[in-house]
Amino acid sequence: MKINVYGDNLCALVSAAIFASVGHEICLCLPDGYIKNTLQAGKEAYPEPRLHDMLQQQLAEHRLSFSGLTQPISHDIDAVFLAFSAKDFNLAEQIVKQLAQHDQPLLVINQSTFVLGSSEKLALRLASTQSLVYVPDFIQEGMAIDSMAR
Repeated sequence: MKINVYGDNLCALVSAAIFASVGHEICLCLPDGYIKNTLQAGKEAYPEPRLHDMLQQQLAEHRLSFSGLTQPISHDIDAVFLAFSAKDFNLAEQIVKQLAQHDQPLLVINQSTFVLGSSEKLALRLASTQSLVYVPDFIQEGMAIDSMAR
């Protein structure tokens, strides 16, 4: 599957690394800032066991790529993961508006830590051929890879 993962928090990076490691083609779409600059420089963005090595391996195997949020959204993606912090709801809204313009069947998975009711607001903006589901972020720092993979 081709999956776009949006966000620069631990959940976004772990999701991208794990999905790529099982064979999916992942584009990690990052907002401008420290995390994006750090990752693009090939450095460790979070002091999380195994995460940096996993990201580097998936980059080397061409299953993972980095992009900015302003890049046009590809028409051939199968799913989108939103993994933003609570303060970034406006970024998620902008992405969902762009996705809705494509009017292609698409699954949007929201793993962001937005306030209650935010997923419903985002779902209303999608095209009729698109669906949104919410998956809580239960990643545990210090064992993020293991907590996400199980």
